[in-house]
Amino acid sequence: MNNLIKKNTDKISIHEQKIVTLIESHGINIRDLICVMNKNLVCGL
Repeated sequence: MNNLIKKNTDKISIHEQKIVTLIESHGINIRDLICVMNKNLVCGL
């Protein structure tokens, strides 16, 4: 069971790294992106 959880965690972290790399390669500031996401969550959009 623990191995399954670890595999899923590894997959997620690899996926996050890909997203971060993609964002950085497009020159988008991650903090700005998080800000926008938080505003959308607060506004309920």
